[in-house]
Amino acid sequence: MDSIYSISLFYLIEVPKGHLGVRPAVIEDPMICLAYFSAVLAGLKHFHETLPGWIYGW
Repeated sequence: MDSIYSISLFYLIEVPKGHLGVRPAVIEDPMICLAYFSAVLAGLKHFHETLPGWIYGW
């Protein structure tokens, strides 16, 4: 028996807003979010070290 596995990366939901309306929203799958943050953090030190001295944080 063949099985097809589906992995949802994003979930579409409707979020309530004022005056009894709703708006669409997108939520990331937690594992995809973790993978994204891991990829960003892997290169963050190199990115920070190459910034010019005149750039300051918020």
